[in-house]
Amino acid sequence: MAVDSPELPAGWAAEPKWDGFRAAVSADAGAVALRSRRGTQMGPAFPEIVAGTSQLPDQTALDGELIVWDWEAGRLSFEQLQNRLRRRGAAAARAADRWPAQFVAFDLLRLSGTEVTGWPYMRRRAALEELFVTRALSAPWVLCPSTTDPATAHEWLTWGSVRIEGVVFKRLSDPYRPTLRGWRKYKTRETTEAIVGAVTGSLTAPSTFLLGRYDTDGHLQYVGRTTTLARPTAAAAAAFLTPATCSHPWEGWTFSAGWGNRLLLDVTLVTSTLVVEIGVDVARDPDGRWRHPARFHRTRPDLQPGDVSRGLSAEAPATSTLALPFVEQCHAFLLSRVVLGVTCSLGTLAGPDQGGCSRCHRRRNELGGELREKSIESDIEGVLEGVHLMGSSEVGAECRATVR
Repeated sequence: MAVDSPELPAGWAAEPKWDGFRAAVSADAGAVALRSRRGTQMGPAFPEIVAGTSQLPDQTALDGELIVWDWEAGRLSFEQLQNRLRRRGAAAARAADRWPAQFVAFDLLRLSGTEVTGWPYMRRRAALEELFVTRALSAPWVLCPSTTDPATAHEWLTWGSVRIEGVVFKRLSDPYRPTLRGWRKYKTRETTEAIVGAVTGSLTAPSTFLLGRYDTDGHLQYVGRTTTLARPTAAAAAAFLTPATCSHPWEGWTFSAGWGNRLLLDVTLVTSTLVVEIGVDVARDPDGRWRHPARFHRTRPDLQPGDVSRGLSAEAPATSTLALPFVEQCHAFLLSRVVLGVTCSLGTLAGPDQGGCSRCHRRRNELGGELREKSIESDIEGVLEGVHLMGSSEVGAECRATVR
């Protein structure tokens, strides 16, 4: 269930919302199932995840998110994840080597043949953390962060530049309910402007706005569509719309009803002079368009089309400087776990004799900064006391005795 407040309620835990594919994986006597939320079998497209189930106990099932990390851009790459979904056989193996996927586990459904969906979240979380430690899980497995600290949850909301979409709130006492909307989801949104290039519905009662922005060559490019407009909003905005009377840059174009949807829209082109203020999330398609509908805020008759940022610059550029907080927080805890060989969410941790995760060290050098190595010693001490990844300890520690 979507919520409008980012505040973490008492008695709930927060987890980052990843820009990836929701998936469930199970391993039973060598038979592996990796399925999407709709039940689609994705195993052939992600052979490294299937192979990785050899690390899990038999008759174990996890719920989580498939992600791909783009090291060059310093962010999650939904577009590469999407490209991988279509590959099979040798092509899938090559893609796994070039763009390896990781499974961010955020829930435990079955453990060594024991169904745990009836356990409260807090107990399942403790068992999931215990699984990562006792099995020394390495890539492609990643333990999703979890916290009951509001400050930590708020910090995750600043990670939009690496495509963390927001936070998910889960009640500590709830069992796993896959068919019920018991989780609360808060998406990070940015306020920005775009140009109305077309509408669905009529000019006098528009249903949605099709939005554009000029690229660096001065061409108006389609960047997304609004949610359905409320009637009073549509009536007020209609006063600013005029039909396109001459050559329109979108003449002859077709527009789908949504990302991944083959249904085509019936649109009316308009003179591209109206600027509107909108709210958008961080999700983008491979062409840089907003994957999810934008929320219309208001018309901006005080602005000219030339005042609107070119391209999708409302999104903070994913430079190494902006990616650093995400990388720092992941690695400050995860580099310290070399003693346990637990997976790093941005690469695989090796044993202590190999000096830790070579990919982490390489990325640290690329960023040109120290990833808080001075804190590793104290972090290791915390790990040995049962502290788990990135703020998860306060959830898991309360049920440690129960699991054992």
